[in-house]
Amino acid sequence: MKSNLKALAAGVGMALVAGSASAAIRLPGDAGGNGSEVFAVIYDTESKASFMKDLGIELQNFLPGSGVTAPGYNLQFSLTADSNWTSFLALTDGSPALRFMVAAADTTGGTNPNGQRFMATGAANPFSNLTNNNISANLPAAAIKYLSDNQNRGSHNSATPVSANGSSVTTDDLAINFGKAGTMTPTWNGVTGNMTGALGSSLGFYFITRNSSGAGTTRPGGEAYLNSVGPATWTFAQAQGGDYQLTYAAPVPEPESWALMLAGMAIIGGIARRRRA
Repeated sequence: MKSNLKALAAGVGMALVAGSASAAIRLPGDAGGNGSEVFAVIYDTESKASFMKDLGIELQNFLPGSGVTAPGYNLQFSLTADSNWTSFLALTDGSPALRFMVAAADTTGGTNPNGQRFMATGAANPFSNLTNNNISANLPAAAIKYLSDNQNRGSHNSATPVSANGSSVTTDDLAINFGKAGTMTPTWNGVTGNMTGALGSSLGFYFITRNSSGAGTTRPGGEAYLNSVGPATWTFAQAQGGDYQLTYAAPVPEPESWALMLAGMAIIGGIARRRRA
């Protein structure tokens, strides 16, 4: 089973690396109904510079039930070889001030149930208090503006819509910089809970969509990406040798848990054999 999981992770990694060297990030209102690509933002709370990277994963391929919560599912993105990351680090005041978030948006679907879908990280569920009205009225504009403004900057400049390598850097003097009012901020322009975490921390990942065509009284709440073992997480850390890595990982049982599971299966198998006898 472990070998199958490793093969799955390796296959995913190869798929993410494939493609053009740079690409315009897919926008939330994609005509195909796929939504934006999943994107990451890393910013410096002191210098206010920010780095945005599209991760080359379509939102539709990261929806709940798509397999991304299977035990052992793992995605890793190294930022060190990215020239825009190098430019970003030159603008920062040091790693202790770095924070990160991961998100995605699909602004299609109108007010229908399961219309307009959003994902975001958070130490706690950032979508917990949103109503259907909030989802439609408050979440789309910030994501559309932020991604549109950065779509053709940096290496987001190819006609190919999906790539794991497009990135850009903005500074505090630019109106499109992460954290500016009216665009993407640590609280999705003041609508959600905090979506960000510090360098070295792990954040949960959450999904929300309209649960009905009703307006403001229904609270969809949002759901976490998790499996029976525990929550899947995004982690941003600096590895040995200085490599900065962004990682998504779904948890696997500890060896003791595997042993208990196997023992339980053996007992159940024994009972079944005795009943047949």
